[in-house]
Amino acid sequence: MFTILYLTLITYQITTIICHSTFPLFRYLRSFSEHKNRWFRYLGELCSCFLCVSVWVGIILSYLLSYTGIDSIYIPSQILSGIFISALAWFVHIFENKVNYD
Repeated sequence: MFTILYLTLITYQITTIICHSTFPLFRYLRSFSEHKNRWFRYLGELCSCFLCVSVWVGIILSYLLSYTGIDSIYIPSQILSGIFISALAWFVHIFENKVNYD
């Protein structure tokens, strides 16, 4: 149970840093959304989307935990596990925005 909580919070924090930080590398990647080349534009839109980034972060974290021998959650596939973790991180993101704007 705590593994799910930890993975959700770690995924949420990494995704927030990538999508909303002013760190020059991530700001540069997000600026690609206005590029003329469609592949760069896709990369910029991908780095700006909270749900898209959290899916990739969740999948990567699930694979990393499976290689260390820690059973992340009781879902047999790391991809499904990562998607589940990203959905939980998305709910935390929605809750945070709801609390901040109400």
